[in-house]
Amino acid sequence: MVADRPWEGKVIQLFGTVLPGFRMWYSSYNKVWGLIQTLYAESQDGLHWSKPSLNNGGSNALFGGQNSGMVSVIHTPQELSKPFKLMVYRGGAFLGFWSTKGTDTSPYPENPLFYNGGDVAQFYWDPFTESYGGTAKELFSLNGVPRRAIRFIHSGNFINWANHPVVLSPDALDDQINAGYYTHFYGLSIFPMGEQYVGLLWVFRARDQAGLYGPVNVQLVSSHDGLNWYREEGNRPPLLDLGPPSSWDGGQIYTASQLVPVGNELWLYYSGCNLEHGSSLTATVCSIGLARASYHRLASLRGNGVVLTQSLDPAGIYLHLNYDASQGSIRVELLRDGAIISGYESQNCLPLVGDSQNQMVTWSGQRDLPEGPYQIKFYLENSAIYAFAVK
Repeated sequence: MVADRPWEGKVIQLFGTVLPGFRMWYSSYNKVWGLIQTLYAESQDGLHWSKPSLNNGGSNALFGGQNSGMVSVIHTPQELSKPFKLMVYRGGAFLGFWSTKGTDTSPYPENPLFYNGGDVAQFYWDPFTESYGGTAKELFSLNGVPRRAIRFIHSGNFINWANHPVVLSPDALDDQINAGYYTHFYGLSIFPMGEQYVGLLWVFRARDQAGLYGPVNVQLVSSHDGLNWYREEGNRPPLLDLGPPSSWDGGQIYTASQLVPVGNELWLYYSGCNLEHGSSLTATVCSIGLARASYHRLASLRGNGVVLTQSLDPAGIYLHLNYDASQGSIRVELLRDGAIISGYESQNCLPLVGDSQNQMVTWSGQRDLPEGPYQIKFYLENSAIYAFAVK
C-alpha cells in the first residue's frame, strides 16, 4: 500500500495495528501540510486494500483529521460496550479512546493516559494476565553515549499505567556486531503467542553518537513472562532485514503491533522507507508491505544434538511436533525423575523425517502419552524443531 491520497503526503507508516479480518490502522505524515494523521484501511484478502471515507471531507482519517499518530488498537470483544480501545500519540502524550466499531471514537475523560517524554509506545491486551501491557522508548547511557531502550508498562484497566524497569537495552555485543554504529532499540511490538510472548524489536543502528542517522531493521525476541527477554544467539541476525539500497524498504523498517495468523502462515505487515532515519523528509518515501512465514516458524533449534525440556504436566494426551527433518531425522523419548519411561525410549520412537508443521509422535505404534509429570527429550540429526504441543 502506498501513499496515494493528498492528505497522506509521501509517508505512511505502520506505527500502527493490523487485526485479523484485515483491518489496518496506520499513520501518515504530510510534511507540506505539517500534518500527522491516524488513518484506516480494510481488505478482503489482506493484499488489496481500500481506504474508506470516514468523515465529511472524504478522507480515511480518524479523529476528524486532527494531528495524531503511533496508533495502537486493542480488540477485547469480551467488553461488550467498549470492544475496541485505541491509544494515539498527540501533543506530546498518549491519549486513549474507546470504540464500538474501531472507527468511531470516544475519548476517555482521564486523558492523557500515558506520558513518557517520548513519541514511541505500543499497547496490547495480554490474555495470560488478563490485563493491558505496553512498551515505551526510554533513554539510558551505554559507554557514555545516550541510547534508546525499551521499558515495560502495565495497566489493569487501560486508564492507569504503571512503569516497570527497562526490559531490553543494547549492550556491548550489539556495538561489537555492528562495528562503527551505536545501537538503539527504537520500539518493541509484543504479541502473546502459544504459551509465551513474541517480540518484534526495532533495531536502529546510528552512525552518530547523537543517535540521529542510520538504518532500522527488525530482530526477533521472546519471553515467558513479558519482562525477561531472550535474543537470538550468535550475531543476532534480523528477522526482517532491509531491502537493497534506495529500494522502497532499503532504509528503515517498522512493524505492525502484532502478527496476523492466516491459515498455516503468520503475516507481518510492516512499513518501509527508502532512506535511513534522519534523512530529509522531503526526499523520504514510506509505504506498507507484507512479509510471511509459516506458522510458528519464526525461529528454531537446529542442527545435531539433544534438547531436553523441563518437567511438564500437560493436560493433553498426544505430542505434536512442528519440525523440518528433510535432511535428517528426529527421535523422541520421555523421562521421569531422570529415568526413561518404559515404552517411550528413543529407539522405540518412529523417526520423524521430512517436513511437517503438525506431526504426531508415536512409539512402536503407541501414541498416547503417560500421565505427567515428565520431560521430553528430542534427539536431532541434521534437523530443526520449531515448536511442539501436547494436545
